[in-house]
Amino acid sequence: MTDIRHEISTKASTQAVFEALTTPDGLAAWWATDADIGTGVGAEHELRFQKGDQMVAMRFRVDAADPGSVVRWVCLENGNPVWPGTTLEWRLSESGGGCSVKFEHRGFGDAAGPPYEMTVGGWKHFMASLESYLGTGTGQPS
Repeated sequence: MTDIRHEISTKASTQAVFEALTTPDGLAAWWATDADIGTGVGAEHELRFQKGDQMVAMRFRVDAADPGSVVRWVCLENGNPVWPGTTLEWRLSESGGGCSVKFEHRGFGDAAGPPYEMTVGGWKHFMASLESYLGTGTGQPS
C-alpha cells in the first residue's frame, strides 16, 4: 500500500493542534511560510515553496475542518505528479492531557519512484516539524 501514515502525541490541546492545521500563522510555523490560507470547509489553500531557482505551488480544497476531530484536504494542483487528487487527513483525539494526531496522505494508487519517495521524505520532515512546533513553539517550515 502506498498511503503515508504518521502518528504523533503532544501535550498541546486539540484546539492548539487544530489551529496549527487551519490558520495562516499555524501552518507558517511548521509547514509553509509562503501561503494563502482560506477559511472553513470548501475554502482553498495555496502553499508555495522555493526549490532552487523555481517556485513550486500546491493547491488544496478543505473538505473537513472539525475542531475536535478532523482536518481533511484534497490536493487540486501540485508540481509533484503523484499528489493531485490525493487526500491529506489529520485525525485529532484527546489523549493523556494532550492530543493524539493520526495523519494519512492517501490516494496514490500504485505510485512509486522518486516523486512518491520525495513525498514520503517530505512528510517525515513536516510531521516532525509539526510535533516540534506543538511541543516547543518552533517548527522547521520551508
